[in-house]
Amino acid sequence: MAWQRTTEADGLVVWRSTLLHSAGIPHVQTTRHGPVSDPVKGFDLVDVPTPSDPRQWEDSPAARRFGRLISSWASPISQVVGMKQVHGQDVRLIEDATKLHDRPVADALATSRPGVALVVRTADCVPVLLASMDGRTVAAVHAGWRGVVAGIVPAAVQAMRQLGAEPAQLLAAIGPTLCRDHFEIGPEVAQAMRDAQLGAWVDQQPGEARPHAELSKVVSRQLRDMGIPDASIDACSCCTWCHEDFYSHRRDQGNTGRMAALICPISRG
Repeated sequence: MAWQRTTEADGLVVWRSTLLHSAGIPHVQTTRHGPVSDPVKGFDLVDVPTPSDPRQWEDSPAARRFGRLISSWASPISQVVGMKQVHGQDVRLIEDATKLHDRPVADALATSRPGVALVVRTADCVPVLLASMDGRTVAAVHAGWRGVVAGIVPAAVQAMRQLGAEPAQLLAAIGPTLCRDHFEIGPEVAQAMRDAQLGAWVDQQPGEARPHAELSKVVSRQLRDMGIPDASIDACSCCTWCHEDFYSHRRDQGNTGRMAALICPISRG
């Protein structure tokens, strides 16, 4: 499978997983390019408006951008739920309507509530979107190297199981992230990955001052180890550093925006 780039009529540029799209699961990966853009940072989604404050939805540029993203979806969206991402291993289940007014401290969200779009924001870290094959249960995962080492991806798969979606029946889409050549790591990160039994994806080629790693492949392996079949994993081959569509914290030396990956359960009917 592969991811596909689409430019819509108003200039919004997005990417979608062919795997999830073929299953009819509403999702999207944003880029720097869109119709409601900051002249410097572009279609920056660094902020997810807080649902409990309606004024933020009415007044903020982020709200207008999120509104544009979901306005053309076939499934009606009643709520967009994001996270305070902290590079940890906590997963929050968004099942209780009262929790829709929170922005939980977590690095993964899972839900089976129709109309709830889950959001993960990145600018080099790995966005992972999970869905049951029937599309009724979904998750959005933020997987930086700390979260990968801590086990956020297996934890998200376990959360999906808690909601009734077994790993063998899951679809997984791994979004754009740094390629191996642009993910240079220090010795402490390399050691942390080795300690977590992830050393097979750490290497140092002749002439390189430091080790490198490829988180996309690590995440793919973690998904397979949890029981998701190879054919059900769709990894984007685009590097956030190399491709001009994407924000990259490393390439832009921290002066950058954020992209968003969104996914929503298919409505029951």
